[in-house]
Amino acid sequence: MKRVLFILNVIMLLVVAGSGQQILDVFKHELPEKILKNKRFSPEVEKNILEYGRLDPRIIYFYLEYLRVKFDKKTGDRENAFLWYLNDRVNETRRLRSKWLHKVLQEIKDLDLGENAKTRLLEYVQGLIRERFDMLPSRNRNDGQPPGYDVNRRDYMAYLYFTQSATEKYDAGKNYTRLADSLYRQEIGRFAGWYEKAREKQDIDRDKIKAAVSEMLYLFKGSYVSGLPATPFGLPSFLSSTLIAPGDWFPFSDMLLPFFSPGGRQRSDLLISMQVPAINRMTVPGQTYTDTRGDSYDYTLSDDQTYAEFSVGLGYTLPLRRERSLFSYLRSFVRFSRKQFTSGEEKIFEEVSKFVYPDYWVKGAYYVQQKKSKYFIMTQLELSTPLFFLGDNLALEIGGLFHYSKARIPHRIFYDGTVKIYNPNAEVDPIYTDSRPVDLEAGVSQFMAWPLISAKYSILDYMLINVDYIFNGEIQYGLGMRWPL
Repeated sequence: MKRVLFILNVIMLLVVAGSGQQILDVFKHELPEKILKNKRFSPEVEKNILEYGRLDPRIIYFYLEYLRVKFDKKTGDRENAFLWYLNDRVNETRRLRSKWLHKVLQEIKDLDLGENAKTRLLEYVQGLIRERFDMLPSRNRNDGQPPGYDVNRRDYMAYLYFTQSATEKYDAGKNYTRLADSLYRQEIGRFAGWYEKAREKQDIDRDKIKAAVSEMLYLFKGSYVSGLPATPFGLPSFLSSTLIAPGDWFPFSDMLLPFFSPGGRQRSDLLISMQVPAINRMTVPGQTYTDTRGDSYDYTLSDDQTYAEFSVGLGYTLPLRRERSLFSYLRSFVRFSRKQFTSGEEKIFEEVSKFVYPDYWVKGAYYVQQKKSKYFIMTQLELSTPLFFLGDNLALEIGGLFHYSKARIPHRIFYDGTVKIYNPNAEVDPIYTDSRPVDLEAGVSQFMAWPLISAKYSILDYMLINVDYIFNGEIQYGLGMRWPL
C-alpha cells in the first residue's frame, strides 16, 4: 500500500517543467543518494520541487523529509505522517490559491480600466489558474504535524530554494527562519521597486515582472498563504500599475476612443518642435490721422495675413490616465515666432477737394506708405488631448490654440496735391505743394483663440510630425523631438 501511495504521489505532482539537474544540485545534501543516481526518479523530483516552490516554498521541506525517510527505509508511522501531511498541505494550498486567483479576477473586473486593458490582465491571471488539479490521497488535516517537525529545517529548504546555493549545508546553529524572512523581504522590495518605477513612468522589464509574479504569488498582500511577509499592495493594483503600457496590448480595432502616446510610451515627456508656416494671424485695426488744421482722416495699414516664416516651441505631455482612452493625457506647447510687415507700397487713403480758406481751393490726396517694421515676437499656447488613433503611431487630437501678439508698425503719411487761389474772375496758376511727410507708428496688441484638430505621427521613438488644422481656416505643419522623462 505504501508503495502505491508513493507512486501516486510522484505521478500526480507532475505540473511544471523543471530546471534540469540544477535544482537537484541545490538540494543534493538533502536528497537520498538513490534519487540522485536514479534517472527514473530524478526528473519527477525536480518537477515536484519546482511546483512546491511556486506554491509555497515551505512545502518543499515536507516533500524532502518524506523522500528521506522513504528511501532510507525508515518506514512506518513517521513516513506515513509526512506523506499525509504533505498531501494535505498541497491539496489545501492549491484550493486556496485557485480561490484567491478567482477573487483577483473579479477585483480586476471592478477596476476603472478600459475593456482592452482589463482583458489583457484577466488573460494573464487566468493563465495562472489551473482549472483542474488532481487531489492527492490524504487524511483528515486535523491529524496535526508529523513527528520530528523542525521549523528551522523547513525554512532552511525555503532558503535554499531562493539562494539556489549548491554548497550550503544545514547548520543547526543558524536561524534559517530569519534568513528566509530576509529573502522574502528582498523579493518584496523588488516588487515594490517595479511598482514605484511604473507609477513614476520609468522603464521596467514587463516580461521579467510577469515571470516573477508567477513564481511568487504568495508574497502579495491578501494572498492564499499565511505566516509570510507580504507586499503593501494587492495583486490587482500591482498588475494594473506595471503591466499596462502603451503599445503592449492595444490592437487597432479594440477601442473607439483609445489612448495614444507617440513612441508607444505612456509617460510625461518634453518636446521641442518647429512649425512651418507659423499661423500668427493678426488683424490691424483702423488708424486715424489728424492734420495740423484739426481735420481727421481714417486709414488702414496691412491686411490680416501676417505669416511668420516659422515658429519654435517647447512642449510637455502630462499623462492623466494609465490606459488608452479619451483625455488620457494633455499635451501643451508654447510657441514663439518672429514677424515683420513687408508691405512697401503706397496707397491713397483719403482724397481731398475743398476750400481750406476763403480764397484757397485744395485738391489732392493723402497717401500712406507702410514700411517694413522691426521684427516682433508672436506667442502661442497650444493645448491638445487624444480623441482616437489609427494604428500604433498615428493619433488624432483635439484642442485649442491661444495666440497673443504685440507689435509696433511704423509708417509714413504725406499729402500730394494742388492749391490754387480761388478767384472766379481771374485765371490763376495752381500752386503745387508737397507737404512734409509725417512719420507715425501704429500699436497693435491682440489675443485670439481658435479650436484645432491635430494629426500626430510618430516616426521614431524620439521624433514626431504633425499637421494642425486651425479653425481660422489655416493649416500648419511641424516636426518635433521628444525626450521621455
